[in-house]
Amino acid sequence: MKVNVNSFSEKFQVAMGKFSTNIIVMTIANGMIKLLPITMVGSICAILSNLGIPGYQDFIDSAGITPIIKLGTTMTTNLISVYVLVSLSIEMAKMLKSDTISAVLISFMSFFIVTPLGSFDIKDGKVSAFDISYLGSKGMFVAMIVALLCTYSYYFLTKKKITIKLPDNVPPTVATSFAALLPAMIIGAVTILIAGFISFTSASQPFSSPDFRPFASSLISRMVACVFSKSFMSKMVYLPRSWSEKRVRLLFHHSIHYCHSVSQKLV
Repeated sequence: MKVNVNSFSEKFQVAMGKFSTNIIVMTIANGMIKLLPITMVGSICAILSNLGIPGYQDFIDSAGITPIIKLGTTMTTNLISVYVLVSLSIEMAKMLKSDTISAVLISFMSFFIVTPLGSFDIKDGKVSAFDISYLGSKGMFVAMIVALLCTYSYYFLTKKKITIKLPDNVPPTVATSFAALLPAMIIGAVTILIAGFISFTSASQPFSSPDFRPFASSLISRMVACVFSKSFMSKMVYLPRSWSEKRVRLLFHHSIHYCHSVSQKLV
């Protein structure tokens, strides 16, 4: 059986080209890369507060510098979900040529609706507040989904003219605010219904983290890791035209071992 390497390579390039130009993929890629300054500040502060050098560590602890340094980590990486929400909303709104401020505000509203409130004991009684862990890495996946869905929903509703249209002599700022009124009410109502429904399920809230370890050791995960691995993709996309069937089979044989090693790291 002969393998048409050229045909497979061309089809693979077309498929990956469509995948890479998908608006969701582009939004996540561009939005996440813009978070690099935030994550770098948090990482540097985390390193400076935990160098492990006895003399240095004793000095910053005794001088009260440690809490100040950790503040950089708390306000950056420990609130990464908030930054992800803003970055992805802005990126998608720009790609869709929608109102950026309205999209970000609606995404903020929806994210806080689905974020559970906790009850905390203080000196004078109890207060309701957000648990900061839900605003960190624990809520990042939820923030990504909320940003993408809410921003696109706002774009879709405004495109379908489901807005309040004001006369042309109204100032643009006022007109923009009223234009976002109906979409915000619709998206907010749907988000409240979803949050209410989830609160009555066994998951109790959308921040419950499922166990992906069984999936990581499955054949499907190995195939996914193989396809999305940059090194393997580069081998598949740029296959030389002179390659024989034997060399193609050898490449796939090595790729199976590569996928197995990647999946073992995921477990």
